[in-house]
Amino acid sequence: MECHSVAKNIWQFCMDRQIWLSAAHIPGKENIHADRESRIFSDNKEWMLSPRLFCEIIDIWGKPTIDLFASRLNKQLDCYASWKPNPEATYVDAFSITWGNHLFYAFPPFSLIAQCLQKIAMEKSEGIIIVPMWETPPWYSQLLRMITDVPRTLPQKSDTLQMPARKEMTHPLVKKMTMMVCRVSGDPLKHREFQNELRTSSYSHGGREHVNSMFHTSSAGPSIVIAKMSVGLIPLFPKL
Repeated sequence: MECHSVAKNIWQFCMDRQIWLSAAHIPGKENIHADRESRIFSDNKEWMLSPRLFCEIIDIWGKPTIDLFASRLNKQLDCYASWKPNPEATYVDAFSITWGNHLFYAFPPFSLIAQCLQKIAMEKSEGIIIVPMWETPPWYSQLLRMITDVPRTLPQKSDTLQMPARKEMTHPLVKKMTMMVCRVSGDPLKHREFQNELRTSSYSHGGREHVNSMFHTSSAGPSIVIAKMSVGLIPLFPKL
């Protein structure tokens, strides 16, 4: 409808000024500037989570309604938002739409994680997000204040991250980086409910029970919850 409206306005503009329009084909090799974006392809942008792992995730937390960062090659859902105009995309630019209307699935570029968390908090939206387990970036503590269920670590296997167009490729960081998948919400009450459900496993006799306030995932063993001095076990993501 938007394109139709633009075309109608152009046509009316030309009619009022007695301007004639005609269409002509220009070969792509002579139309370099207009065709430049369509001729650039970077396959390092097409990595996706293994569909099998994605099914494991939705078995735990339910099926999302939109894939926020995808293309026609690596989409996990029929409804998806692409970074740029893309065939079959429902939306263009995930940050231009409201996430609160969806249970979203997001595997964002690492450089956009902080921006994603900010949007989730502002719109009080809810969904599933995949991020690297990096404890030093400022966004990490914000992420932990938004989780509403036990985060899972993803297996460090060659097929965890896949390239749809080149399935034989292995992500160069898959053995060096731990990824985790989190159920998050921008509603502080939902995080508080989850936090209250966590059991503190130890505290001094006669003392007050500690409040869970910090999460940490061990790279050497099972994921753990650290609640000040209290430690409780969190199960690893199912091994496949």
